[in-house]
Amino acid sequence: AAHAVLQPIVLGLFRDAPELASAAVDGKGAQAVRRLSEKRRAAPEPSAVAGETPPLLRDRPWRTKPSTRRAAGRLVEVRGLELASVAPLEEAPVERWSEVARDMSAEELAAWRAETWDGIRTGNYACADFALIRERGQLAYRRVPDDERLAAWNTGRAHLRGSPLSLVRAHGLAALPGFLKTDWLRWLGGYDDGVAHLEAFMCLVSPEAAPRMARVAARRKKYRRVALAWLAEHAEIAALGLIPDALGAEGEARSDAEAALRFLADRDAAAVARASDRYDAESRDLVAALLARDPLAIGVRPAKRPPFLREAELPPLALAGGGELDADGRDALLELLQSCPLDPPYAGIARLRASFAPGALEAFAGELVEQWVLGDAPGRHEWMLFAAALFPSEASGRRLGALAREWARKHQEKAKRACSALAQLADDRALMHLAHIAETTRFDALRQHSRDLVLEAADARGLTPDELGDRTVPDLGL
Repeated sequence: AAHAVLQPIVLGLFRDAPELASAAVDGKGAQAVRRLSEKRRAAPEPSAVAGETPPLLRDRPWRTKPSTRRAAGRLVEVRGLELASVAPLEEAPVERWSEVARDMSAEELAAWRAETWDGIRTGNYACADFALIRERGQLAYRRVPDDERLAAWNTGRAHLRGSPLSLVRAHGLAALPGFLKTDWLRWLGGYDDGVAHLEAFMCLVSPEAAPRMARVAARRKKYRRVALAWLAEHAEIAALGLIPDALGAEGEARSDAEAALRFLADRDAAAVARASDRYDAESRDLVAALLARDPLAIGVRPAKRPPFLREAELPPLALAGGGELDADGRDALLELLQSCPLDPPYAGIARLRASFAPGALEAFAGELVEQWVLGDAPGRHEWMLFAAALFPSEASGRRLGALAREWARKHQEKAKRACSALAQLADDRALMHLAHIAETTRFDALRQHSRDLVLEAADARGLTPDELGDRTVPDLGL
């Protein structure tokens, strides 16, 4: 039962025949067998009294497809709205080669123009802000004049050797076209240039920037909090830019804009209403319908259940109003957990908690984790693991931590899933486990994955990594 490959098979045997558990004597495998046997003996008998099924589980609204009625949105002329300009920076960004770079001579400028614009036309490498030349056997940098730099950058096909923030400081909103034409999002999370472009882009407050920030919020989890903060800070201007995409053709741009527009409406409905008023009557009606749409209707299809899931062995679910959830309601709950998105969490999860007695959903999620482990923890059915993050308990947190630390020594992919579930819990104990794995695992990819999760947690709390570390070290009861 302690064998890496045979454990699910052996524990499955003892689950079917718990009376054989007395044969287990000592060792790590015996502990697993005893834990399984004790859980079976301690399981309460289901009650025959069925309570009233919560409306969410009775109606299963997640199966309903959202309304797809759309019209082509167009940005009408905005009158009387003064767009914010770039805020002055306290310090000018320091280029890596600013001390050795000098202005171009006429001959050097002509050579740069020929090379750069040829690269822009042919798709070869082109640099907008500095030219690299060989002078007396050494490489030297030459600054491109501001107007020439801006023209090359705004083609969307020229790169920067210097700081994007320096470009924004010099040109303000005039540099926005280049940021919109350059797909710098693909660098986010992988290269420092991605973060530098994001920081510079956030200085450009314009309706045209809002769809790109909505894409960051939807497609780059690590930077979601920063992107949402930008959208909220500039709610009316952002809504102006989001409405055309939110009413446009099907695709990622529309879904990202819709999600951002809903986010803004929840926090500043008046700002969204003012932005909507600047469009024609049909567009205003469509925006109102979009914001009034049921967030529970997302059009997901029921997925196939894993063969190792034993619904009859799941603990009964006591309802807050008395009685227990019936078989049909339990089936709906499993379908909900299996089919609906985790991040951002499905809106119905928060509503569901109030319908059950304290601890009922937490115990249910804990047993799903155990059955997932017995089924050899397949990634295809990791929803059983993440149920413990949706309905967290102290016991589940300890169990996830134990699994993550055990797998960190031998199963990299399983450990990554367990670490992601711990990050969803985000309490001090869970982050303590993540920090331990980041320091001790022998897998490089897992080490980086757990470190990234810890840094994201620190960022979400507004703490430095050291400050977060102070809060997550074991206190030994002191």
